[in-house]
Amino acid sequence: MTNSASHKLGSFEIFSLSDGSAEFGSELFSGAESSEINELLVNANKSKIETNFNSLLIRDESGNTLIDTGMRGLSGPETGHLPAALAEIGIAESDIDRLVLTHLHPDHIAGAVTPDGSAVFDAAEVFITSDEIVFWSNLDNFPNEEARKFQQLAASVLNAYDGKIKSVDKDAEISSGISLMDLPGHTPGHVGILIDSGDESFIFATDIFHAQDLQLANPEIAIAYDVDKELAVRTRKRFFDMVASDATYFTAGHILGAEVGQLERYGTGYAFVASS
Repeated sequence: MTNSASHKLGSFEIFSLSDGSAEFGSELFSGAESSEINELLVNANKSKIETNFNSLLIRDESGNTLIDTGMRGLSGPETGHLPAALAEIGIAESDIDRLVLTHLHPDHIAGAVTPDGSAVFDAAEVFITSDEIVFWSNLDNFPNEEARKFQQLAASVLNAYDGKIKSVDKDAEISSGISLMDLPGHTPGHVGILIDSGDESFIFATDIFHAQDLQLANPEIAIAYDVDKELAVRTRKRFFDMVASDATYFTAGHILGAEVGQLERYGTGYAFVASS
């Protein structure tokens, strides 16, 4: 089974990489009745709410840029496959020149450190938005035990890469043709990645959605991990409309199978069409 999907954009080679998969409980989602969630699952021929944990590798003449690092097996043996995905495309951990952490939730940063807290990509320059660093550095933002565990992992990543982190704005350019895209609502510093080549673009939309079978059909559905659910919904609806209207190729942090493709309008929602 392959752990990667590729896309060519001008001089950029783009790889969507799967770290693994998991299932979500319906209690994490709001904005729809349980009957609607069940109907959406039936329509997708599913019995569970499935998700993927995906990263992105961008290869160009300036080097290798890795976006996010997966779960490192924290969700069990179905996760922690980013090293295998990188090996599949011929990339070693020491080959990563730039590491972008789009936000500091565990499924995007756990693979950046070893279980003892050492940096995995110790040759890389690391980019994190200043808003994200400020949010995760304030213990008052994490009032319960689960949230504090999330914060402790984020703190360990910030510590492991101390001296290598560039604190940047939410529209910062990472290197020529690669910049951040502000996608507000999920966390205060949550961003996607925009890759431009001539008049063509590609987007890594990070956590624009978490449950493909639910939130494409009904973008009003939110997940409990959204810090500002109403803003996250508005951002998702605006993004879906944009990429569908422009026929932009994209992938995201939770697209099933780490596929690359486009969005098409389908009924009152959208459908993801993977590239052939």
